Amino acid sequence: MKTRLICLVILLILTVYLMSGQVATTDKMTTVNIMISTIYSTSMGMIIEYYSDNKLRECYLPNSFFEDRTVVKILEDNPHISPQMNIIYRNNEPYKVKLYVPSNPNGLTYQAIPFLSDDKVQMFNNTKKLVVPLKG
Repeated sequence: MKTRLICLVILLILTVYLMSGQVATTDKMTTVNIMISTIYSTSMGMIIEYYSDNKLRECYLPNSFFEDRTVVKILEDNPHISPQMNIIYRNNEPYKVKLYVPSNPNGLTYQAIPFLSDDKVQMFNNTKKLVVPLKG
């Protein structure tokens, strides 16, 4: 009788342990593709300008985002490609960004900013989390 009770308790514990691993959370993944208006390359990262809801918006992408692969820059061989930003959302929060840019950029779409204003430096320093405003 005692061995049956011990076996039953072990079986119950084992069942609970195995069943708890089967409960998986499901993340809702969505993606949005945005045509970029202007890319500013700076010493602290990139500033992306794009239109959303007929308003010009900015997105700050510090160098740390590129280092930890939150933002991935994909170089295209076609020099005539329009730059695009593909945002991957996980549970309605920006999770990753893929930038599609030509490997040999030219024109007014790509600009380098050698010196940043104090406001821009402050924006880069305050950007700890990926934020890509689409509305609001």
